[in-house]
Amino acid sequence: MVIYNQSGSKTQEHSNSHVEDLLHEIIMRLDRIEHRIDNAMYPDESFLQKDFIFHVNEQKKLLDSGEACVYSSMDEFLESLE
Repeated sequence: MVIYNQSGSKTQEHSNSHVEDLLHEIIMRLDRIEHRIDNAMYPDESFLQKDFIFHVNEQKKLLDSGEACVYSSMDEFLESLE
């Protein structure tokens, strides 16, 4: 692709290529940042203690079977503690 400046002379395609390279680098860096944030917010289960995972799974079973207490709001939960 050839680009002409205001005087009608050709400008280098290098400037377009440079901009495209910069945009590509920015997108790649954003992808890496997003990946790091995801890992920070949602750690792999291997990072959690097995005991904690066991208790979470037990509570899930209770919820699925209907044996656990379920509250419709945080206010309702706090009222039950009083």
